Amino acid sequence: MAIDLNKLKDGDRVNCRLMVFKKEKRLDKNGKPFGDLILGNKTGSIQAKLWDLDDAAYNLFGVESVVEVSGITGSFAGRPQIKINTINPVDESQVDFGEFLPVTSKDIGELQAELLTLIDSLQNVSIKQLISHIFDSQLIFESFLKAPAAKAFHHAYLGGLLEHTVSVAKLSDSVANNYPGDVNRDLVVAGALLHDIGKIKEFSYLKSIGYSTEGRLIGHHVIGYEMLRQAASELADIPDEVTLQLSHLILSHHGSYELQSPRRPKTLEALLLHFCDDADAKINMFLQADENADEDAEWSQYIRPLERFMYLKKLDGFEDAALLPE
Repeated sequence: MAIDLNKLKDGDRVNCRLMVFKKEKRLDKNGKPFGDLILGNKTGSIQAKLWDLDDAAYNLFGVESVVEVSGITGSFAGRPQIKINTINPVDESQVDFGEFLPVTSKDIGELQAELLTLIDSLQNVSIKQLISHIFDSQLIFESFLKAPAAKAFHHAYLGGLLEHTVSVAKLSDSVANNYPGDVNRDLVVAGALLHDIGKIKEFSYLKSIGYSTEGRLIGHHVIGYEMLRQAASELADIPDEVTLQLSHLILSHHGSYELQSPRRPKTLEALLLHFCDDADAKINMFLQADENADEDAEWSQYIRPLERFMYLKKLDGFEDAALLPE
């Protein structure tokens, strides 16, 4: 069983296999070289320092290598880190990389069924035909079930893209139904199903979760836009307006240029999708912080994307005497 890196405390001894996420040689204040590493497994990642640097041993492993590590846990600037005593590479033939990649805690089969139900619920013939055509591709569908939704921060685990997409689509459906006659429900749900589809190519996730070259150079907005346009060109009878508005949903879902959105939302459906996408991502960050906290903790660790600590104490089980009937 993988060691839970989120539960390590000062003084804990570590003797386990971890993956190298980052490797850098640096100099301490006396000019002596040391190894600055980030190591991890499916539970998360942790900083590690190799103070007694042996160049020959250090050069035997690289990023995405699995290493056998022994050391002791300390902390620096309020963050845990491992002081490494020994570190040795593990032969790749002896490694199951699935042990080092985090995976959604949700049931993939149930999420897949929900995805297919959402597609089947679409009433607009052209929209449903286009969405079905995209997900009917075995390569796209299999990648979609496995891909992460991010490298870090939210849904950053295998199956994260599927989990996030289904959640955003369900949120969009609920909100759209609150504005009957004003919001095109099928359009916004279809946009939710497609908004992050470019992430199947934006990320690499065979050994570790990282950005592909295409992801770094182009990004999932444009990749998804191109996938949609390609699918529409393969179908003869998709109205241009359908393709146009779905394209806008993909290109504007981050909401602002500051958040790397190629376009800002300029339709009601695009605005709704942006809010649902943003809400689900932030809620997931909170839930992950709650899950990684100690059982009796009142506050989470600092959540950098949200720029705050989160209060974790639940109201469940408390009774407000002022609300009780006399």
